Amino acid sequence: MGSATDNIVVSQCTGISENGDISFNLFPNPATTYFTFESNGKGILEIFSENGQLVLTQQITADKQQIGLDGLANGNYSVRYTSEGNVASGKLTIMK
Repeated sequence: MGSATDNIVVSQCTGISENGDISFNLFPNPATTYFTFESNGKGILEIFSENGQLVLTQQITADKQQIGLDGLANGNYSVRYTSEGNVASGKLTIMK
């Protein structure tokens, strides 16, 4: 019997804490009315509710930026940051 070989190439992964040169920090966490987002470049910040609904999108234009949480309820959120084709993710808790 013969054997077969498959080659699988993954060009970009999502849902990984760090990918390439991208990283971020957010504080305070838990947050109340805002949090400070620090990154090493410009990009797009997305916040998702526990059920996966996109609830906030923010253009990141500085290495350190305050993000307001008006309209977001208490709970746990997923954070995704995309910059220059790289993706990093994390968690945010809101406790007002």
